[in-house]
Amino acid sequence: MRTIYKTDESWVKVRGIEEGLFQRILHADACLSDLDDTDAASPAKFIALHNWKSRLWNDFNYLCWFAETGWHYLFNGNNAESQRWKKYVDIFLKKDGPDNNETMAEIDRLMNQEQIKSSLFPGVEELYSLLPAQKFYISRNLPMIVQKYGQELKFKDSYGEVGQKGKFVERFVQEHPIFQNYIVRGNSDEDKEMVDVLQSSIHRRKIKSVGSIFVAGNGRLLG
Repeated sequence: MRTIYKTDESWVKVRGIEEGLFQRILHADACLSDLDDTDAASPAKFIALHNWKSRLWNDFNYLCWFAETGWHYLFNGNNAESQRWKKYVDIFLKKDGPDNNETMAEIDRLMNQEQIKSSLFPGVEELYSLLPAQKFYISRNLPMIVQKYGQELKFKDSYGEVGQKGKFVERFVQEHPIFQNYIVRGNSDEDKEMVDVLQSSIHRRKIKSVGSIFVAGNGRLLG
């Protein structure tokens, strides 16, 4: 893999990028991107940890989830994130009845335009404004949240609660034969599954090319 580093100004100005990779990025038909910790400080963490001190005192289920999450992070590091977010969704966001309606309304209120724009990593808007490709979010986050970010950044479409990204991309390639040149953005092994599927699609002559831009930490890019 080639490495691209963000400068102090923005992601648009990069060091060490080869002309071939740069051209591949600019001539992509489709950009498939993760959201949390790729384009923005994780909206999932923002929601799960909102008002956490009060919730620890007043919600036993939240206390248990919080303690278990800390335990998983201790032994598995960032690899625990997706699993713990799914657990949070299952416990707190998929309840039946009026309580869940209130919870979702609160999330909708929290994830307003101001919060979305402030959470974006430096240069994300500029980067996407330069890409002529059709842009799609493929995320494990809630569809409502993913769609809000997609609308803000003028994405073609946004897919939330995608559990198996590799299988999703397999279907995406089959359903969108018009796209032949892909760019993938992500920050995890789950996102690399998308690259692996697309590389396999090249070998089977379903698409022509794929390039990847992976994020490590806040704004450091691995391409």
